[in-house]
Amino acid sequence: MVNFIWLSYGKEANHRMTVFSLLSFVAWFRKMRETRLFIFTDHPNYFHPFLRGIEIEYHLLDHHQLEEMLDGSTYVHLRKVAVIERIQRQHPSEPLVFLDSDTFMKHDPHAWLMNLTYGKTFMHTPEYTFHEALHLYASFGQERYPQAFLRLIQNKDFRINGEQVRFHRHQACWNSGVLGLPAEISSFLPDVYCLAVEIFEATHWNTSEQIAFSLVLQSKTQILPCDQFVVHYWSARLKSFMEEQLLSLLDAGFSEIDLPQKLVLARKWAKKYADLIPLEQSKERAINAFLGMNILSGCKHALRVLIRSPFNISFLEELVAIRKKQNL
Repeated sequence: MVNFIWLSYGKEANHRMTVFSLLSFVAWFRKMRETRLFIFTDHPNYFHPFLRGIEIEYHLLDHHQLEEMLDGSTYVHLRKVAVIERIQRQHPSEPLVFLDSDTFMKHDPHAWLMNLTYGKTFMHTPEYTFHEALHLYASFGQERYPQAFLRLIQNKDFRINGEQVRFHRHQACWNSGVLGLPAEISSFLPDVYCLAVEIFEATHWNTSEQIAFSLVLQSKTQILPCDQFVVHYWSARLKSFMEEQLLSLLDAGFSEIDLPQKLVLARKWAKKYADLIPLEQSKERAINAFLGMNILSGCKHALRVLIRSPFNISFLEELVAIRKKQNL
């Protein structure tokens, strides 16, 4: 049995994305009897019309519980670690998968889940080494975050499951939009939580939870990617794009149709947006490159967009507006 967890609270847009994420999983996965589905949310009634007919265990999160998960911290992403720990305590001998709301399945994940075994963990995809982060974050004026992190880990020992470890700048930061964790990882979770708190207090880096998972898991396990099965549209521009799409797709009419038809539609949409998201990513990278005055990189990404979408007038107008503003 594999336990799948979603955490959704706050804006209705977050709930809508969670609906699509969960439906896409159910639409693709052929062995649902081997899974349990959990949604931690402040608004379980929102989900019932959309997910009627799917067996889901809802955990209601009130204001007190949401604050309790932070244990006095202001770092909201600690809640992800907290809900993972809760399910791990509830089902200590079973593996689990945590999925951010802004994810969806693009293939049957069965082959991936077969590899969720002792000594192996999954995160979405590697993003950069911490050394590479210095240059990357400097390109948009936020190099203070990796600089503070590298100062923190320099010449310092940390403890994971009672053992001393050293972290270094050439380790990879993985995207934590997806976390696949075998049962034995439970002993590392308190260390992930404490490390995330320590990193955030020292750096105020919003990805501190992601960094903590990356460091702990690669120190104790082999991390494998799962981006060939799951799309994670985490950036502000991509989220805005998908929020707009889902607002029209997941309407009151959709909630009224029967579950088999919902799953057919969810699978169709997953295929469509798995193709569209890379195009939107190229647009975003082109715009960010031009904003950062990296003209060569901007032209490279813009060309990729225009090869796939040669009559994308709004994208061209956005690029022209950026260049005009820069030349003023």
